[in-house]
Amino acid sequence: MTAMSAVKMISSHAQASQQAKYQSAVMAQQQAQQQAVAQAQVAQLQASRDAEAENRKRQLKAEMASRKAAFGAMGVDSAAGGSAGAVLKGLVTRAEEDQATDDKMYGMKASAIGQSLDFANQRNLLEQSRQFSSGASLGLDLLQKGLGMAGSLLKSR
Repeated sequence: MTAMSAVKMISSHAQASQQAKYQSAVMAQQQAQQQAVAQAQVAQLQASRDAEAENRKRQLKAEMASRKAAFGAMGVDSAAGGSAGAVLKGLVTRAEEDQATDDKMYGMKASAIGQSLDFANQRNLLEQSRQFSSGASLGLDLLQKGLGMAGSLLKSR
C-alpha cells in the first residue's frame, strides 16, 4: 500500500467521522422537534378536554334550571326529592359519566402520543447505533490496512 492510498484512507475515515457527527446532530434536532410536537399535541388535547368539561357544566346548569322551572310550573317541588329529584340527579350522574369517559379517552390519546414519541426515540437510537457500528467498522478496516501497509513497508526495507 502506498502513502497516497494511506492518505486517502485517512481522509475517507475523517469524512465518515464528520458525516456521523452531522447525522447525530440532525437526529438530535429531529428528536427535539418530535418532543416539541408531542408536547403541543398533549397541550391541545388538554385544552380541548378542559373546554368540553366547561361546556358540559354550562349545559348541565342550563338543563337543570330548565327542568326545575318546568317542575315548578307543574307545582312539583324539585328540592323535596321524589321523581323530580331523581330526574335532576340523573342529569348530574349522566354528566359525571360523560366526564369520566372523556377523561379516559384523553388518557388513552395522551398515552398514544407518548408511545409514538418513545418509538421514534428508539428508532433514532437504533439508527445512531447502526451509524456507530458502520464508523467503527471503517475504523477497524483502516487500522487493518494501516497495519498491512506498515508490514509491507518493513518487508520492503
